[in-house]
Amino acid sequence: MAESHFSLRRRLLLWLVLPLFVIWLFSAWWAYQISVQFTNDAYDRSLLNTAMTLSKQIGVSRGVIVANLPRMTLDVLNEDQYDRMYYMISRPNGNLVAGYAGLPLPTVLPNANHHVFFNGRYNGIPVRVVAMAIAPDRYHPQRRVMVELAETLVKRQLMGREILSGLIVPRLASIALTLLLVWYAVSRGLKPLRRLQEEVASRSPRDLEPLNTSDTPDEVVSLVEEFNRLLIEIKQVLAARQRFIADAAHQLRTPLAGLKTQTELALRETDPKELQEVLQLLHHSGERSVHLVNQLLSLARAEPREGKTPFKLLDLLSLSRQVTAEWVPKALDCDLDLGFETTIENEAFVNGNEILLREMMANLIDNAIRYTPSTGRVTVRIDSDEKTWLIQVEDNGPGIPPEERTRVFDRFYSILGSNRGGSGLGLAIVQEIAQMHAATIELVSLPVFYGTRVNIRIPRSEMKG
Repeated sequence: MAESHFSLRRRLLLWLVLPLFVIWLFSAWWAYQISVQFTNDAYDRSLLNTAMTLSKQIGVSRGVIVANLPRMTLDVLNEDQYDRMYYMISRPNGNLVAGYAGLPLPTVLPNANHHVFFNGRYNGIPVRVVAMAIAPDRYHPQRRVMVELAETLVKRQLMGREILSGLIVPRLASIALTLLLVWYAVSRGLKPLRRLQEEVASRSPRDLEPLNTSDTPDEVVSLVEEFNRLLIEIKQVLAARQRFIADAAHQLRTPLAGLKTQTELALRETDPKELQEVLQLLHHSGERSVHLVNQLLSLARAEPREGKTPFKLLDLLSLSRQVTAEWVPKALDCDLDLGFETTIENEAFVNGNEILLREMMANLIDNAIRYTPSTGRVTVRIDSDEKTWLIQVEDNGPGIPPEERTRVFDRFYSILGSNRGGSGLGLAIVQEIAQMHAATIELVSLPVFYGTRVNIRIPRSEMKG
């Protein structure tokens, strides 16, 4: 399925120009309506004045309503070069007094000395009509006459088109100028994003330094900061990976070379007794190599990773009891007493990664077994306080001198003269895993405690639901 992309520039222009265009259309329509209304009002006033002049020519002769329209008045009605005027003077019963018969009548007849405007058609032509009622007989005011004057709409339509063209042309020029200014403003506004894109595109894959946020718009600062945080994490992951590869290459070179040498000796040996001794050495070297590889893999698992390590709610008490039971056969082979103690009656919930916590416990117990002489004892203890669970692994071995206690957490560091065949990674792995779980480590030994005790305090979690 093809990926869907969109142009931010195009979208901004669309959302800026489209409302402007709608506003422009509405304002043009509104201005046109107002202008046409004013124009019609002016023509209506002129039409009314002409009708009032016409009404003054109506009188009463011997009790009969007559219209004395001089030739000059009729010429005035027909002198317009665009429009024609039609008049009709009629009695309330509809009898024609003078003028053009058949002019449209108003839907509501006007009262005396009042007038109405309305639109109609005469001989199929649209006209604007004013109708007014007058009482020409002052002795009989109830006798009224209706005067109608109709005018064609040519001038009004011409004026409407002129108004419309006068509105459209300047507004087209203004919207074109507005489009140009909006395009320029959007382009200037997006320049920092373009520079940011060019900076990212010009970088080499090895350049993981954070991006500069000094010239970054506020709207994308948080995005750039999150990207910088990702770069820092990737840099840390790559550095840890490079360090692991270098350490693994350095540490594996010696045992593999020893295995090769011992294998060559075994191939040349003809004495069965000597061959047995060489094979024993070869077996011991193989065990050390396997242990080193396992420790290296555990260290790689505990290293920072891309993304977050999946955590879930675990019962630390059950997990510690299981791991301790798994190491009982190893302790028996070494003639050691491996025990488990706790004062906790229920579960001890923590938020953590089960594989890594098992690895941490296993390394603590393995380290204690390796450095405890035969007939000694190793005890795993789980205790608690208000906020943390306490993991204790203690032995009655030779202990760790004060000057060595900070260095035993370094990778590949072993105490001189210990001769216990360790890889020097056990406590380094424990420290990595503890830090991932926001736990603290305390090492207690000589002269306070005869032997070694490792205290790990890990935050408590509550069972939900």
